[in-house]
Amino acid sequence: MQKDKKPARSRYEGKYVATASFNDRKVLACGRDPVAVRARAQGKGIASPVITYVPRGDAFNIF
Repeated sequence: MQKDKKPARSRYEGKYVATASFNDRKVLACGRDPVAVRARAQGKGIASPVITYVPRGDAFNIF
């Protein structure tokens, strides 16, 4: 199976991604519906996944 060679930023643009913690870079689930992304991450055994939106293009998030 060939892995997706796109940079992570472009692969996840406009989507929500779930990780196990703020320090974890491994994406457990991704998609356009944050509720579904959370459910898929929880299905992988993560009780409280961190859900982050990756904006498109040059936009950015400020927390």
